[in-house]
Amino acid sequence: MTVHRPLFVNDVYIILHPVIRKDGSWSKEIQLSIAHSNVSNLNKEDQEGILDLATLGCAAINSLKDNDWLIDFLEDEMDDYYNNRQQLYEVKDNVIKLNFKTKTEGEA
Repeated sequence: MTVHRPLFVNDVYIILHPVIRKDGSWSKEIQLSIAHSNVSNLNKEDQEGILDLATLGCAAINSLKDNDWLIDFLEDEMDDYYNNRQQLYEVKDNVIKLNFKTKTEGEA
């Protein structure tokens, strides 16, 4: 994996680099990188925890090609996320109407 610098000091990014064929099409292969800052203001244990999570994400991405059940599981999770997210709020003009089940922090 290649390490790149993120925009914000505490951010960690998983970067997907598509492998491109000579004809310009995607080969359906990727290379993965993790980007993080060397000047994070988090303590070392928290930094390592976030990097471990990013590494786990890379491992999951890398495991997709050999595990159809994992693809099915993650697609179900994506569907649940998008279906639930759309029900959390409604935007009309400059008004955001929250669903009564939406939790807020502080005043809403």
